[in-house]
Amino acid sequence: MLKYTRTCKTDWSRDYTSPSIIGLSGATAVHDTRQTIIDAAVDLFSEVGYANTEIHDILKRAAITKGAFFSHFPTKEAVVSAIIAEADIRTEDVLIGVISSASSALENLIVATLVVTDMTERDGLTRIANRLRQSAIDVNPVAGDALSTPSWAFTETALKSAIVEGDLLDDIDIDAMALTIRAAVLGTRLLTDVTAEGVFSRIAKVWQVVLRGSVPPHKLPYFETFVNRVAEQYPS
Repeated sequence: MLKYTRTCKTDWSRDYTSPSIIGLSGATAVHDTRQTIIDAAVDLFSEVGYANTEIHDILKRAAITKGAFFSHFPTKEAVVSAIIAEADIRTEDVLIGVISSASSALENLIVATLVVTDMTERDGLTRIANRLRQSAIDVNPVAGDALSTPSWAFTETALKSAIVEGDLLDDIDIDAMALTIRAAVLGTRLLTDVTAEGVFSRIAKVWQVVLRGSVPPHKLPYFETFVNRVAEQYPS
């Protein structure tokens, strides 16, 4: 099974005084405080929900002062934005790792949908970020575009490469197929929350349908087997 690791690309220098001025230990402490706030918020949003979490709850869970909180975040909504931004960084790192594989573009795309789903299932911050994103308008109406779902631009690139490699029919509508894949993955996650069937087996079924209408007939058996083989690596 492909594993994912987080390589944080966040420029923490935007959030505190330059390390060259305050020293490395000071920079680390500020970073740690900010992350402690985010971690506490993620735990509380997971346990009691966003609406039932107040700033004083975050202060208590993080064991920090009100001043320490407001030196990093002006509002609770700002914490939400930070959580979603961090989740996007983690997702980007995962996708970069997958699409850098030497496998075919279509194989990488299939694996990407399952690996990112696995991350969403196992990584608490990413899971909460997705829930917050779904209710972004209720959380912070002015956030709008900043909290919108990432477009997964790599999907279109992968589909174009798959056509060139001969793994997709050359008359496929790339935009429509990319939208179908994205909507199917996101919808499957939501559906799994209210049903007993595992998310990975559902995504595999979605891929089976998509492949039958987009892959050359002589290659279809291979990719159908490939989807099932990759999906079986994940817990049901």
